[in-house]
Amino acid sequence: MTPGFEALAAKLRQANLPALANLARISAVQHGLSHASLLVDVWQHKPEHATRKLKRYYVKYLANDRTSAAHQRQCVELAAIKGLSPVIIAIDDNWLVCEFVDGETLVDTPKSNKDKLAVCLALMAKWHVSGAALPVLDMPSRISELVSLLDLAPAAQAIIAKIQAKLALGINDQPLVPCHGDLNFSNVLIADNGARTSYLVDYEYACMAEPEYDIAMTLAVNQLEDVALEPLLGQYQSLFATDVALSSRRVKQYLAFAYLINGLWYLQRSQGAADDKLAALAKGQFERFDRIAWFVAPLAPVMR
Repeated sequence: MTPGFEALAAKLRQANLPALANLARISAVQHGLSHASLLVDVWQHKPEHATRKLKRYYVKYLANDRTSAAHQRQCVELAAIKGLSPVIIAIDDNWLVCEFVDGETLVDTPKSNKDKLAVCLALMAKWHVSGAALPVLDMPSRISELVSLLDLAPAAQAIIAKIQAKLALGINDQPLVPCHGDLNFSNVLIADNGARTSYLVDYEYACMAEPEYDIAMTLAVNQLEDVALEPLLGQYQSLFATDVALSSRRVKQYLAFAYLINGLWYLQRSQGAADDKLAALAKGQFERFDRIAWFVAPLAPVMR
């Protein structure tokens, strides 16, 4: 499990990272649900000097990420080079230190959901041509990994077993691209600068998959329903500039997978923290699964 704030802050202090010498203050990152992240203020001059100035950094603990350290480093380094992510100050197998972006997440902007989705599509299309080489998405294994963390009723286990057997059919038969895998609005930062530059962060679920997977996960994790898929795919296609035809059927197939794993993830976290908000998010994802996945018995009623 990801360490709590106090444990994570203590771990960072013990790391003695040269980039964070003269550490002044550590605070928690308020956005998102899964981030093992911290905001760190560092003195730019030695404490004994009369003139002191604080500089803030974004620091993420990498050791618990699903993506290996090597793949995580590749993602953030490539993204930073391409201007998709904040500038990297330091990175090793355990910690990522980036420049702090003064601004807000996409969640907190006054943009409409349609405009927020357009920002995500633009970042997504750029990441898809980044050239990152990542593990291929393995849907049955991902489901099994999450199920193993839960004490589910036999009825729930039986339904999920049927889902695992069906979901991967016809998937990954198109050219694969580097997918972000968690394009939550809270993982998009909008800089408070004249250009309002947008940045994509947190690549812990990055993988190789079809573009439709990233599109589906973006819709699922942001709870965006009633989005017309064909215009959305056309919008993406114009950004990606590819001749590969995207499929709304495949997006729906990935949507079923996304709703399932999001629901399992929220459920596992809610049980560990007795968190009603996470339990409600899990219920919502399972109910959305039931609305689009007609090939199995209803899932939401048995997921407790």
